[in-house]
Amino acid sequence: MSYPEPAQKYKVSENGGHAPRWGQNVHYLYFLDSSDMVHRLQFELPEGRLRVKSAESLFRPPILAPPYDTESFDVVRDQHLFAFVTPASRNDAPYVLATSWRH
Repeated sequence: MSYPEPAQKYKVSENGGHAPRWGQNVHYLYFLDSSDMVHRLQFELPEGRLRVKSAESLFRPPILAPPYDTESFDVVRDQHLFAFVTPASRNDAPYVLATSWRH
């Protein structure tokens, strides 16, 4: 929908989606589909009208199951990088995120 006034509504996915995240330069929109596949839309705003420039399916990350899937990923705005929360039993990655630490 347009903002701040919701006067215009735009359909950007044929099969729905949830957990939208803005990406690089606010010209990319990432979202999850019903199977938690990450999709990326690149769009333009010529003459104030939204136009999808490209759409692609990226990958299915090992994120938490619904209803927690919507809070299990985020996008770094300045780069095409992602952060995921994964179930501990499936997390064999060599990285660990420490929170609430003191230096």
